[in-house]
Amino acid sequence: MTLDQHAHFNKILNWRLGQTRDEPKERQISYHHTREIDQFFLSQGGRARVTKDQKTNEVIPNGIVKKERIADLDVYSPRNAFDYRISVNIEVPVPHPQGELQHERHKDRMSYRYNNFKIDLTQVKSPKKSNAPNTHAHNYSQMRPMNSNNNQDVTHELEIEFVHAEQLAREREIRINSRGAQPDRFIEIVGLFVNNIRGLVVRGNIQQQQHQHHQQQQRPR
Repeated sequence: MTLDQHAHFNKILNWRLGQTRDEPKERQISYHHTREIDQFFLSQGGRARVTKDQKTNEVIPNGIVKKERIADLDVYSPRNAFDYRISVNIEVPVPHPQGELQHERHKDRMSYRYNNFKIDLTQVKSPKKSNAPNTHAHNYSQMRPMNSNNNQDVTHELEIEFVHAEQLAREREIRINSRGAQPDRFIEIVGLFVNNIRGLVVRGNIQQQQHQHHQQQQRPR
C-alpha cells in the first residue's frame, strides 16, 4: 500500500483504540509498537529468519524460525482499493543459522490486539548492499514503491493474524473427530477472522470515504 493508505489505516485503528478504553477489559484493544530487524540466512536446513530488537540488537524470544508455507488463498476484490491473501504457515523454531546472511528487513510495526486477533500495520525498509547488483525488475506498482536514491525498498503492509492459532486448530479437530455431533466454534472463529479482513478492505477506500465525509458536511442542518 502507499504511505497515504498506511496513514489512513493508522488513523482508523487509533480511533478504534481510543473508543475501547472505557469498555470492560475483555473488550479493549491493546496497542504495542515495535522496531525490529529480520535477518534471513540460507543454511543446510533451508531458509531461516532471525528477528532482533533494533534498539538492543538482541534476538527476541522465539525469534529464530524456519517458515513453512502450507497454502495461500488470493481473494480479488474489484470494488475496493485492496485485494487480500489468506495464508496458512508454520513457524518452526531452529538453532541460530550458520549460513550466509542473504538480506534483512527493518520493521517499524504498530500492533493492535483484540481478543484472539492481532492487526499489524508495518513500514518495512529493506536496505540493499552497495556492491550488490539490482536483481529486481523495474516495478511500477504502488505495492512496492522505491525511494529515489534506490538504496532501499520501502513497503507498507497490513496484516491480521491469530494470536493463538492453536485455538482454531482445536476447534477444527473437534469438528472433524465428532463429525458434527459435538458443538464447536470453528466456523464462528473463521467467520470473525474473514469479517475483520473485509472490514479493513472496505475502510481502505480513502477517496470514497473522503467523498462521503464531504457530502455529510454539505448537508443542511
